[in-house]
Amino acid sequence: MIVVLGMHKSGTSLVAEMLHHSGVDMGDFDLVFDYDDGNKFERQEFRDINDALLGSSGMPSQDVRPVRRLHNVEESRGRAREEIRKLGEKHGENWGFKDPRTCFTLEFWDRLLPEPRYVFIFRDPREVAQHYSKRFKNTDAAARKERVRAAMESWYLSNRACLEFLGATRRPFVVFRYNDLLERNSEMDRLGLLVGRDLRDRRKPELHRSRRIPVTELEYYTGSFMRWKIRRMYRRLHRILRKDRQGAGAGAG
Repeated sequence: MIVVLGMHKSGTSLVAEMLHHSGVDMGDFDLVFDYDDGNKFERQEFRDINDALLGSSGMPSQDVRPVRRLHNVEESRGRAREEIRKLGEKHGENWGFKDPRTCFTLEFWDRLLPEPRYVFIFRDPREVAQHYSKRFKNTDAAARKERVRAAMESWYLSNRACLEFLGATRRPFVVFRYNDLLERNSEMDRLGLLVGRDLRDRRKPELHRSRRIPVTELEYYTGSFMRWKIRRMYRRLHRILRKDRQGAGAGAG
């Protein structure tokens, strides 16, 4: 049973697509469309539960934030158990789900899922900023700045939540940087090792379009203090990536 973790626009859809085409059921999708055509490979029932827990229904992904106390916990727990039961009966252990909101509901799901394994992927924050800068290029300067700032705050909070969880869990997990997964076959091998099967390669490196914005531009969007926090977080992400590659973390188990 696989859970894909990471902020939106960090490669989670690509990972979910590869898993789905490799025999790990990730939901019901129109497979005519791949991750670059806008297919997010998200299991809608699990996204709905996350929205109920976070009070984020209808909210853009970059605006979703962690909450001090989850909402509708008892009702959501019942819905989640029923979905998990149905999927277990239909697919055994060969299923999973992906929803970036799960970064903020991890403890809830970890208590309910049957022996989950976690795939965590992160991306260079300057590339994420570039994506949103281009996405909102036709808005006025102030609105564009606010949208990129919100995305960078989401990048920081999402990755922090995942790091805190993975640093404490004894569950099996594996960590990737988006660029490395796109470009290195050795990273595909690491993913296949965690999943326990050969993977169908769905990568399209030629579609890697969002390049890094200059550091000075990132500071324009985030302010110097947030840029400092983002830089420190990116270093922490690289440390856990190195440990995972060396087999020194829980991901080796």
